[in-house]
Amino acid sequence: MYIAGIVHDIGKIGIPDAILLKSGKLTQEEYKIIKYHSEFSYQIIKDIYKLEQIANFIIYHHERYNGSRYPKGLKGEEIPLGARILTIADSFDAITTLRPYKNAISLEHTKKELIKNAGS
Repeated sequence: MYIAGIVHDIGKIGIPDAILLKSGKLTQEEYKIIKYHSEFSYQIIKDIYKLEQIANFIIYHHERYNGSRYPKGLKGEEIPLGARILTIADSFDAITTLRPYKNAISLEHTKKELIKNAGS
């Protein structure tokens, strides 16, 4: 899980900086492009000895328990457990980290957000 946390977004190297570093809201087309990063990450690591076991965690780390996300719209137990754990860690990082398009959020608010969205 530690290594998955480090390499899960390596596929962002295939996404143009104009999209990754955009300070405003993404267009539908830009969002469509950025969604490929998890598949790019999977392609980069799937054949690397000792990393192939985490490849499915990485490709599915943007799936949501309610089936609302990408790349396949998996739901519930269809999502590998490692991907579900990685999703929580990635969500925590996304909420608490300063990004070009948003400020960092406090730990207290982050805790409330994670609890509010549990199960989705």
